[in-house]
Amino acid sequence: LYLIHTPSGGKCIETWRELLAMRDEGLARAVGVSNFGVAQMEGLRAAGLELPEVNQIELHCWLQQRPTVEWMRANGVAVMGYCPLARCKRFGADAALTELAARTGRTEAELALRWSVQRGIVTIPKSMTPERIVSNAAVVDWELDADAMAVLDGLDCGFKASMSVSSAVFVHPAPRNGV
Repeated sequence: LYLIHTPSGGKCIETWRELLAMRDEGLARAVGVSNFGVAQMEGLRAAGLELPEVNQIELHCWLQQRPTVEWMRANGVAVMGYCPLARCKRFGADAALTELAARTGRTEAELALRWSVQRGIVTIPKSMTPERIVSNAAVVDWELDADAMAVLDGLDCGFKASMSVSSAVFVHPAPRNGV
């Protein structure tokens, strides 16, 4: 999987064309983007290019990016969420999550990861601690009930744990020579 990491810096159209060519030549199995919003992906479409196979965005129960996720799903773009734990910056800050953790016997991290997986998001947590890697992987072995999911859905407050989140408006260049 090769990704354009961010839409900033210009040349998105040219870079996307090159990634598509790499894939078509067999040099990449899949290509996608990261930190693109709806406007940036619509810019690719407006330039006559196919949409990414995946968009990797900061996505967790505190930053759910619902309009972007809905657009991606409606347009066949896989949703990949990085920072699913919000870099642990919100743990202990939300009484509802703390209470849910106590009630379910799960950690706040387990609940945040399970919420993401259960929402159908390709979830990519980061850890260097072997024990945490094992517990992160184990969230696929159980499910949250509807009430627990509602608690986690209610945590969305626009919290950005990463500086990579893009809010820039993408303007695609005017076509040249009909291309």
